[in-house]
Amino acid sequence: MDMLLQSEKRDHQLSIKTYHPLISEFLCRYYRWIDHPSKLRILRYLEMLLGERRIIATTIYGFLMAVDKNDLIQRSILYERLWESDLSILLAQELTEEDIFLDIGANVGYFTCFALAHQVKQVIACEPDPLNCEILTLNLNLNGFDSKKVILLEKGLGRSQGRLTFNRSHVANTGVSGFNACNAVATFEVEIDTLDNLIDCGNIPAPTVVKMDVEGWEEQVLRGAFNLLQYQPPRLIIFEAICDADGVIINQKLVEILRNFGFVITQSLLSDYGCNHVAKFNAV
Repeated sequence: MDMLLQSEKRDHQLSIKTYHPLISEFLCRYYRWIDHPSKLRILRYLEMLLGERRIIATTIYGFLMAVDKNDLIQRSILYERLWESDLSILLAQELTEEDIFLDIGANVGYFTCFALAHQVKQVIACEPDPLNCEILTLNLNLNGFDSKKVILLEKGLGRSQGRLTFNRSHVANTGVSGFNACNAVATFEVEIDTLDNLIDCGNIPAPTVVKMDVEGWEEQVLRGAFNLLQYQPPRLIIFEAICDADGVIINQKLVEILRNFGFVITQSLLSDYGCNHVAKFNAV
C-alpha cells in the first residue's frame, strides 16, 4: 500500500474533481477493508479505469471531505475518518453555538467543516494557498453549509501587511506548507494581513476560539494580534508549535506573549504529527 500512497508521479494535490458518491462509498469501504495480496493491483486498476479523482469520505463527526489519498492529512481522514483525534475531541467538548471560530492555516478545511458541523455561530478560515482554498470551498459545498456562516480569507497572517513568498509542499504532506520552505514543489507570492487590521476594518469579527497551525509562523501571527489579545481576547487559543520530548515549547517567546496577555497554557496534545498547545484566557 505504501507504494501506492506515496506516488512519485504527482507532487501536487488533485484538482477539485470528485468521484460519484456511490463510487466514493465503494472506494472508502475498500480502502478501509483488510489488506490482501491483490489489493494494490486492484486499486491501481480501478484508478486506471476511472481516472484519479478525489474520494468523498464521511468523517466520524458526520461531515464530508473530498480527499486526495496521497496527502498525509487527507489519507488519515480516508482511513481513520478524522484528523488529529485528541484535538478533535477537545474542540468537540469546547465549541458552543455562540463561538466564532478562527481557523488559521485551514488547509483543505477539516477543522473549518468540523466547527460548522458543531453549529458554531461563525467560522473564519484563513488559508493562503489558492489550491487549498478551492478544495476547502468544495468541502463546504459538499456539506451544504450556510455560506453566511463562513468567511474564507485567501491570505496569510503576520505581524504586518504586505506580500510574502509562500512555499507549497509536496502532496505527501501539504500540512507543512508555509512561509518557511519545507519540501517545496512550488513557490508564489501571497497577500499578508494582520488580525488586528482585519478586525479593525470590520472584515472579520473578533474570534472567541482560535486554532492556529502555521508551521513556525506562530510568533508573527501573534505579534499582529496584540490589540485583539489585549482588548477582545479569545477564550481559547490552540496552536501547533515545535516542542521537546516532554511537550515544552521550544520558542518560549510564544509562551511569554500569551502569558503577558493573561493566557495560561493548560495542556499539550502530543501526537505523531506534531504538538498542539492549549492556551486559555484567565480573566482573573
